[in-house]
This record gives sequence, C-alpha cells and structure tokens, in this order.
Amino acid sequence: MLLPLLRSNAVGELLAWLYLHPEGEYSTTDLAARVGASQSTVSREADRFFDAGLTVERRHGNLRLIRADTDTIVAKPLTDLLAVTFGPAAILPPFSNRSPVSTRHTSMAPGPRDMPTRPDHPP
Repeated sequence: MLLPLLRSNAVGELLAWLYLHPEGEYSTTDLAARVGASQSTVSREADRFFDAGLTVERRHGNLRLIRADTDTIVAKPLTDLLAVTFGPAAILPPFSNRSPVSTRHTSMAPGPRDMPTRPDHPP
C-alpha cells in the first residue's frame, strides 16, 4: 500500500482518478463525490497537487476544473503505480483463484476405449 507515500487513502484515490482518467477535467465537487471525501479536503489536496506540478487547472465561471498533468517526467511511472495500487489490478487478484471454469487438465489423447481392438483380443 502507498499510504505512507500518499498521506491518505483519499489522496491516493484522487490521484488515481485523475491519472487513470487523464482525458477529463473534474471539479472539486465532482472529485469529492467520486472518492467520498469532503469538498474542502479535495480542494486542499488539489492545491498540493498543483503546487507539486502533478495537475493543471482552469477556471470555468466559479468552477475549478482539475486534470492530471500528463506532460511531466513523473506522469507515466505515477500512472503505472496508481493503476497497480488503486486500479482494477489491485482488486482482481483476490478473485483470480475463484474461476468458475474448471482448470483441470483434460487430455485429448485417445484413451483405452478409443483404441481399435484386434479381433482376437476383446476389449
């Protein structure tokens, strides 16, 4: 888990949402609803992300729109790290051992009943 590095689960979830959905811009209200944090917490963390060069922002009226800054040297490794830690890959491994499909090996080689018999040797 990256909590010591990211300070809190909310910070990780915020960064994960922004970096795993880099095509979008999100208001602090929208981000707060998505990660289950207060709008003031998201706003405070968004200030930190911006100051660290992790996000870019623009204003649209009263809305503060935030998106991941994917043009930095840390964008690709951070995205990969967030995907492994907070993305689907972090959720799926516990379920991978519970496949509904049988994994028992079935041989396609002919068995004794499939072998031709000689007329003088009954099966």
